[in-house]
Amino acid sequence: MKKKVILLLGRSGSGKGTQADLLEENFDFDFHVVTGDFFREEAKEDTYIGKKVKHILEEGELAPPWISSFFWERFLIENIKTGKENIIFDGVARRVEEAYHLDDVLEYFNMNLIPVLIKVTQEEAKRRLLGRGRADDNHEDIKERMDWFETEVSKALNYYRGNDRLIEVDGMGSIEEAHNNVIKTLNLNE
Repeated sequence: MKKKVILLLGRSGSGKGTQADLLEENFDFDFHVVTGDFFREEAKEDTYIGKKVKHILEEGELAPPWISSFFWERFLIENIKTGKENIIFDGVARRVEEAYHLDDVLEYFNMNLIPVLIKVTQEEAKRRLLGRGRADDNHEDIKERMDWFETEVSKALNYYRGNDRLIEVDGMGSIEEAHNNVIKTLNLNE
């Protein structure tokens, strides 16, 4: 596989986390960067910022863009050793400010980002989310996430579309069908 730095985007329930896990399992990716993991780890710390992050998570609030960027920035600074690493970003750059910032950081590392939108309908995403049975997968919370995708994430998608980089992949159907679509679209078997 040629060097790949992939950003998986999609509405909640699109399967982006599942696809990221499958890519990590089946291909030679050095890192799978998940913003939510950084928040959960920081929330365990008995520090001022740890307590603030814990509050954000417990209340379901939206963190300021700078802190999300800080977490993955710190990770890259500490872990990029050659600049040839294969990376999957999941839950990163979902706001346009973060997308600009991610481009700046990766440009510094001489890495080209491939933004990938896993497309599913809103109805399919809701069906999948309700089927998971998680506490935050109720109708009200799902509606908020769907609305946020349409108002905020869509701005980041438009940014990537505007510079002709966004790759759209059909995420409907089974997990395997979506995975095959991702592999084929990204030419990962080269």
